[in-house]
Amino acid sequence: MISIGQMAKYCQTSIQTLRLYDQKGLLTPALVDPQTHYRYYQPEQIFQFNLIKYLQSTSSSLQEIATVMNDNSINLSDFWQEQEQKIQHQIEEQQRKLVIAKFQQQQLNNLASMQAHLGKQPYVKNFTR
Repeated sequence: MISIGQMAKYCQTSIQTLRLYDQKGLLTPALVDPQTHYRYYQPEQIFQFNLIKYLQSTSSSLQEIATVMNDNSINLSDFWQEQEQKIQHQIEEQQRKLVIAKFQQQQLNNLASMQAHLGKQPYVKNFTR
């Protein structure tokens, strides 16, 4: 058994996070000492913690994560397919933002180049590839 402090260390998180996950029904300790109320975990629960953190990184709420982890009727294959679609959508959105940022940067460079020629000979744009 692993104490809550050791579990927090292994998972690189805080004891408060583990208590919150217990409160939300996400990661229930394997044993709670009835006298001291200390929480103890099984080493296998580190995988469960990592799964929770991964799901959080996909913008899933703690409530959604709790539903997935505690509802045996949920088809995990469908769930992971939805996660894949969410991630793909996020990638596409970031790619669109990147295109806009590059375009804006090019526009700024073009403007700076044109401003440097103000009051000089006619501006001729060089087409380089």
